[in-house]
Parts: sequence; C-alpha cells; structure tokens
Amino acid sequence: MWTELQLDRGRVTLSALNRGAAEGDVSLGFETPDLEVYAASILPTDGMVVEKFVTEDYESVRLVSRDGTEFLIDKRIAGPPLPDQAVTSIRAVWVTSDVSRTAADLESLGLRRRLTQVNGRTVDLRAAEGDVLVHTSDGGPSGADVAVDVTDIQAAHKALMGADIAHDVIDETHGRTLQVPLPGGGDRTLWIAEEDEDPVGVIRH
Repeated sequence: MWTELQLDRGRVTLSALNRGAAEGDVSLGFETPDLEVYAASILPTDGMVVEKFVTEDYESVRLVSRDGTEFLIDKRIAGPPLPDQAVTSIRAVWVTSDVSRTAADLESLGLRRRLTQVNGRTVDLRAAEGDVLVHTSDGGPSGADVAVDVTDIQAAHKALMGADIAHDVIDETHGRTLQVPLPGGGDRTLWIAEEDEDPVGVIRH
C-alpha cells in the first residue's frame, strides 16, 4: 500500500512498511516518461550497475551507484498540471563518502549540476522535477533523506501552525529552517528551508 504526493516540483511516495524496512527509511527514486528510451540513453560511469527490475506489477530500471546506494527509476505516472512558479519543491538528500563521484553518477543519469560548495562538501543537482543534494557523510554510512524547499519560510511556518503541526524554528546564519518531527518516534525530522538566493562559498554552474 502506498500513496504519492505531488509538490510543485517533485514527488514523495509514502509506503507501508514492507520487506524488512524500518519506520522512516528513505529511498531515492526517479521517474521518466519513457522507461525504454531512457534506459537506452544511460551512459553509466565505471562501476555503476544498471539493470532491468521486473516484478508481477511493474517494470523499472534498477541502479546501484559506486557507493552501494540502490534505487529505482520508474515510468512516470501522469499527474495534475504543475504551476509555472514552484512554491514547494522536493529535495532528495544523498549522503555519501565521495561527493564528487556520486555527483558524477547522477550526471550520467541526466541530472544537471547546479551548485558546488568550494570546500567539496555538497553538490546540488537538478532533475526535470525536484533536486538532489549530495552531501558528505563525514566518514559515516551512505544513505538517503528528503527535505522540502519553499519560497516563503514564514508562510510555511504559519501553515504548520494553522494545521497544529508541531515543529521547531531554527535560525541559522544562512537563513531560517523548520524541523518537523517524523512519525514513529526517534529524532528523525523533516527539514523545510527557504533557498538562500546569495549563497557564500559556492560555484554556480
């Protein structure tokens, strides 16, 4: 059982626990209008695994990146028309031991590099819908997470308050972020942020 939420840019699929998954686990996923055409166009980097993944219900392309992260590319399900100006956007977060290599893996799949921190800790890439932030794991394990970008953080704060959703407001040097506790307990949170229009220490591509 699953349900898919459409934001102005990008989607999030919420799924019932299965196959040994734990509450709050996050997996990367991408969609394409034509799976066969896209699969034929992929030029994988050395060491990346690209293969068909077929079940009784659907067919996907399965990828294993060079840091061992696995994810699927599915055929896109048609959704409602999208607005010209995105107010809310999904930002997948890929935590990895090798930021440069992982960014190259994503570029081989068709994503476009948008921002690179000069210290090499993060690379921001853009897909047709949604973005992926590749972030250093600082020696920890590789994995995935998800965040939401908004154009008006104050409006998002008021909307959460109006819906009686508990959240923390964090004031940082680069702006304000909101942290919403995720279901299931523990310390996992959903980060909501307003993009810094004039970031320091980054290269724009």
